[in-house]
Parts: sequence; C-alpha cells; structure tokens
Amino acid sequence: MNKIRLTTLVLALLVTMKLGQAEYGTFSIVQPKPQDVACLAKNIYMEARGEPVEGQIAVAQVTLNRLNTGSFGSTICKVIYAKSQFSWTNEKSKKLKNNKEWEGSVAIATAVLKGSIHLPKFSALYYHTRQVKPYWAKAKIKVAVIANHIFYT
Repeated sequence: MNKIRLTTLVLALLVTMKLGQAEYGTFSIVQPKPQDVACLAKNIYMEARGEPVEGQIAVAQVTLNRLNTGSFGSTICKVIYAKSQFSWTNEKSKKLKNNKEWEGSVAIATAVLKGSIHLPKFSALYYHTRQVKPYWAKAKIKVAVIANHIFYT
C-alpha cells in the first residue's frame, strides 16, 4: 500500500467515523513519547500489517485498553512485551521487512495515541486471527470481527 493511499484511508476514517468515547476511556496524548509510538507501531506492524486500517486501529486499541486496565503492564512497551501476550514477541526474528507498511504503522500509532482516530466503544482486550483457535477464546465474549481478526473482552 503506498503512502498516499494509506493517508487517504486514514483521512477517510477520520471523516466517516463517529469519534466517541471508548469503554476504557479515550486515548489522547498531545505529544506521545517516541518509545510509545515505536512499541505501538511495531505491535501494529507485526500483528496487523496487510489488514485494513480499521483492523490496525483495533490492534492498537487492544494494546491501550490493556494499558488502561492496569493488569497487563504500566507502559505501552511493557504491555506489548509482557510474557505470552503477543506471539510475535516470542519469535527470534523481529525484523521489519516492508518500509511502507512500517510507515503506515507509525502513522496509525501516532494518530491513535494523539486521539485523532479510534474505534468508538471498542472495549476488546484480546484477539486472534481466524486461522487459530486458542483455548482461552471460549471463556471470552466476542465483540468484533475485523478482517482476519476476532476480538474479545
């Protein structure tokens, strides 16, 4: 996806979404810390690159919803790198292979952290792809299916 197309998609979301309050609160950091943007962007990239922008925003919001509960870690990076929370953190190779997708992930992470974009009333704390059936999913409440991901509270 080229940079212009991604920018157009993000702007379209801003225009068409009803920006409301998420169940766990809105996420608005005027000037996010570079390490928060980097960690959140890497999680978006590793978990949802190639997914629609809405799915990438949802992955970002799951991370922030987890942060806001206080049960998964005290910073964005700690939430992402907590043991067994995001499967990509267990992989040896964590290299970024696509610059355009990385730039898109950074743009989405920044916009979500600044509160410019988010999915209204999106309370999910967990998700997985359609290709897997984790043992824990039966005990959760499904709240959304976005592209290749199923989201739960």
